[in-house]
Amino acid sequence: MESLTDAIDAIRSHIHQLNEFEIYANNTTNSLHNDYVYKFALSFERIDDPVAYTLFVQKYWYHSITISIFYFLSVKFLQRIMSNREPFQLKRPLLLWNTFLAIFSFFGFIRTIEDVIYSLYYLDIFHSLCYTINPYGVAAFWALLFAISKVVELGDTYFIVLKKKPLTFLHCYHHIVVLIGTIHGGLYYIIYSLLSISICFLC
Repeated sequence: MESLTDAIDAIRSHIHQLNEFEIYANNTTNSLHNDYVYKFALSFERIDDPVAYTLFVQKYWYHSITISIFYFLSVKFLQRIMSNREPFQLKRPLLLWNTFLAIFSFFGFIRTIEDVIYSLYYLDIFHSLCYTINPYGVAAFWALLFAISKVVELGDTYFIVLKKKPLTFLHCYHHIVVLIGTIHGGLYYIIYSLLSISICFLC
């Protein structure tokens, strides 16, 4: 019974520290995030004020739904416009688009997998699943870019419509769910979320 009480007290303490952003400031007895430091990091690969970013996303995350609604309606509108038109020949723009996304995904995977490997190899399962990534570090920077990229990747659908290729509901549903889920889930900087981000970068 005591162990259950201790666990509940620990959860309450963690929730308080999350709400007060103590994990960012390390104003705790023990750090609540992974303290891994990258051996090599570019000067821009950091988050200088994670509290400000988190508060911004907490305040405006619902706009991921707004963007999704606009995305779906604009796709339907564009399909109607294209119904009586010849498909566009977009080989070169599509090549550039896919090349850009491939390069971005490659570097995103390379930069995040290092933190994931450290977490899974050197930390126990509790720390790997329940602790956050370093909110100031390289992994947090690329997690932020990953979230932004979910908006950019909506452009895939417009290429399909302009080329008059078959467009399934599942395609649109996937983009919408991933966008909303990523923006909403990105508030917490959890390590296992970084693992899924690394896998998504690879895919």
